[in-house]
Amino acid sequence: MKIAFLIILISFILLLFFQENLGKFIRNEFFCKGNFSGTVEKIIDGDTIKIKECEKSIRLALVNTPERYKKGYIEAKHFVEKLCNNTKAEIIQDTKQPYDKFGRIIAVVYCQGKNVNAELIYRNLSVINTKYCSSSIFAKEDWAWNY
Repeated sequence: MKIAFLIILISFILLLFFQENLGKFIRNEFFCKGNFSGTVEKIIDGDTIKIKECEKSIRLALVNTPERYKKGYIEAKHFVEKLCNNTKAEIIQDTKQPYDKFGRIIAVVYCQGKNVNAELIYRNLSVINTKYCSSSIFAKEDWAWNY
């Protein structure tokens, strides 16, 4: 009787563990691809955000904001925080370069109906990273070449 109870208890714990991890896998592998939306929970820097629904960070396609301790870093980060933090974001993943070398999702992000990538360029808070223009579906967008 005690052995049967122990087996049932262990089975239940394993089921809960695998169910939680399976949910994370499904959420990241199927939900966080292509066009999707989620709630912005953190602004890592001016060109990288984190949403609650995905394990991977999202790197804004083609734009490059100043790195930490460089002039313009704080302004770019604060702009994205004001526009996106704790709001619903619409994400359009780049199909030509879906991930960067760090595993981040490469995308155009919309917060409050605004294209964050473009807004950073228009406000001189970012520059186009031309190194990746030939490998991005967004390279022909007005904001990406008319700067």
